[in-house]
Amino acid sequence: MLNARFLHKQNYTEKGKIVAILDAGFLGVNTPTLFVSLHNKKIILVGYDFVKDSNNFYKGNSHETNILFIMGVNTTNLIGTVPDPSYYLFITKDFATEKEIERSNGVETVEKTDRFISPDNNYGYGIPNFQNALNNELSIKEFEWNSNKFILIQQLK
Repeated sequence: MLNARFLHKQNYTEKGKIVAILDAGFLGVNTPTLFVSLHNKKIILVGYDFVKDSNNFYKGNSHETNILFIMGVNTTNLIGTVPDPSYYLFITKDFATEKEIERSNGVETVEKTDRFISPDNNYGYGIPNFQNALNNELSIKEFEWNSNKFILIQQLK
């Protein structure tokens, strides 16, 4: 699909980089079965739940759990697209609701993460397409702020 093996052979594994993932949860990432390589290498450096104001970020929705697996898995038979960076995992969205606070959580997380990530690192997260015009306006403002920071943003539908 992406021919990541070719990139890995060219040493593009993101070793020494930091990837921050911001979304609605990381359910099951603390279970060693699927994420043994991440835990053995101790490359999940930081995590926080901004929605519940809690250090317990191994909960919530499983979408980003799947994304982290695709990116970071490193087993005998399967290697993710970016298996070697350190990861920051942040819950910024309540998956069950659409609230303006999600925009604020996203900006707050980016501001805090920006202090730890050097200019040659990057990170990305999704912004949902809200039905409410106010939420879309907040998303646009958040997008503008983040795009000035060279952050990859994915529009979710």
